[in-house]
Formats: sequence, C-alpha cells, structure tokens
Amino acid sequence: MAMKGKVRFQEFFKRNYAFFIAAFVILAWHTQIGLTMDSTWFSIQLEEKSYMEFLIERYQGWTSRLLIEAGLLFLRTIW
Repeated sequence: MAMKGKVRFQEFFKRNYAFFIAAFVILAWHTQIGLTMDSTWFSIQLEEKSYMEFLIERYQGWTSRLLIEAGLLFLRTIW
C-alpha cells in the first residue's frame, strides 16, 4: 500500500516539477526581501489598538480590503 502512494507521489512530482521549483524559488526570494512600509505598518497595528478597533477603522476607510487585512493581522498575531 505504501509503495502505491510513493509511486503516485513520484508521478505527481514528475508532472508538476516546474511548479515545485517555482514555489521553492519564490519562497527563498521572499525570505530574503526586507520589510516594506506596508509590512512594517501591519506589524505595529496591535501595539496601538485592539483587533476590533483596527477592523472597525479599516471598515470605515476601505471595505474592499477588510477581509484581506483582517487575515494579515491575524497571521501577524500568530507569528
């Protein structure tokens, strides 16, 4: 049973090796770039206000990015 899984993974990797290489290169590049102004801004938001205060303020300013920014701030809190 384990052998079938290994063969299936090898076939999957052969069909998609370019995507694995691209993902590795992008991940390696991303770890080397510095923080930009936007990244720095997100990193200090919870020092200045609560999570709900941030979401309310962003909702009043620009609602189309609310879910994205809420997710970014949540990810910032767990890392």
